[in-house]
Amino acid sequence: MMMSERGRGVRFDELTNPEIVAALSERPLVLIPCGSTEQHGPHLPTGTDIFASNVIGHAVAEPPPDPARKMLDAPAKGALAAAAELMRAAGSALTARLAPPSPRDLDDAVAVFEVAVAGLRRSGVTRDLADDALGRVFALAFSLDQLRQNLADLLDRAAEMA
Repeated sequence: MMMSERGRGVRFDELTNPEIVAALSERPLVLIPCGSTEQHGPHLPTGTDIFASNVIGHAVAEPPPDPARKMLDAPAKGALAAAAELMRAAGSALTARLAPPSPRDLDDAVAVFEVAVAGLRRSGVTRDLADDALGRVFALAFSLDQLRQNLADLLDRAAEMA
């Protein structure tokens, strides 16, 4: 899944190789939803994580509708920038076997995004959104929080190796 210049998701599995090359030259942002295949008890299939990651990947590949985008764009970009910086710093720390960086900037940025989502809900904008648009808003919120948690786990492992 990648974003086109028009801000719409494009699925790699639906494109030919020349179409992929053209799409990547237009906008080189690629989302690769992935999940583990593991047991989830007798009531769920082993592909539950794969299914969930695909649903979330498709949901966040499309931008939120305009009313939500205006409220969430800056906080989302701030959280993603903080996550990217933390990943760079964590990679450097792991390579050098140094103490990992603090996740505080990411934690703060995700908290700002969560406040923006709460404000969006209080404003009543979410009541007027179509189900798929509302799903994209909450999938983005879930994804940012999950990314924050996964990076916290990575930092814990990096601390063990320092």
